[in-house]
Amino acid sequence: MSIPDLELLSEEDTFSQWDAERVIEKYVCGVCWGELAIVYIPGDNRVFIVCPEHGTVCLAGRVTRNTVSIAYEMASIRYKEAIKNISEWACLVPPPRERKPVGKNLAELGF
Repeated sequence: MSIPDLELLSEEDTFSQWDAERVIEKYVCGVCWGELAIVYIPGDNRVFIVCPEHGTVCLAGRVTRNTVSIAYEMASIRYKEAIKNISEWACLVPPPRERKPVGKNLAELGF
């Protein structure tokens, strides 16, 4: 992970160390919902908060861990409903085809 170009960033793109610790406790990356990390700026008391995959949170955004927990819970409920209803739709799925040995397939193709 590299430090962003300091000349391109403003004071609004950095956090105090105290604020940064609070942010990474409550938030995750807004893109991938992954953990955030603190990147210390050499010779400065300000820090960046970054997602290793998507860059600074000022660009990628952030969401609360509670929001992610709610989204996961909703997805789990939808998944359970889909699994329950799959038996009703099983008649629409064709049965698996018989798998032939590789040698037989090659022989049928003339090899």
